[in-house]
Amino acid sequence: MKKLIICLCCILVLSCKTDKAINTENSIASINTIVQKNQDVKIPNNPYQIKLNLNKLKNANYDLEIIMKLNDSAHFVSPNAKRDFSGKFSVFYEDNEVINKLGILKENPLSKEEIDDHPFVRGTVNWVNVNTTYTQQIQVKTKENFQVLGHIQFTIEPRCTLEKIPFIIKNKNGDLTFKIFKN
Repeated sequence: MKKLIICLCCILVLSCKTDKAINTENSIASINTIVQKNQDVKIPNNPYQIKLNLNKLKNANYDLEIIMKLNDSAHFVSPNAKRDFSGKFSVFYEDNEVINKLGILKENPLSKEEIDDHPFVRGTVNWVNVNTTYTQQIQVKTKENFQVLGHIQFTIEPRCTLEKIPFIIKNKNGDLTFKIFKN
């Protein structure tokens, strides 16, 4: 009788361990699912939005407009900053014979110079921390079809990443466009 009771106890203990292992695996699967859902929710929003517009002026002149909308306390260095910063907001055009830049890149509203004691700045800087519009006037020198590539470059803070936004200025059958270039 003693042997029978010991055998039954062993079977009962072994069967309980198996059930617990299965329950533990199911619990781990549930935890992984919950973590994955939480990770999806915690993906940060893009710190900025960018929009490009083109406004026709007189003759063959146009305003290229870059609208920077900043989210969640994002900021970047203005092109009007007097000091040299590698991540200063800049617009680059490939060499071409079809458009001329007229004047400088205009900023609205204008950023204000301030002193920043951050170790990477340590001095004066023009931070752009509000929604800002940049305007560059160009002159188109031909009526032929063309395309000019370029990019907008800046370091977005506090993420501290160098952003390069490719764009294309394209004339096709007299229809001029200025838009973000996607390969």
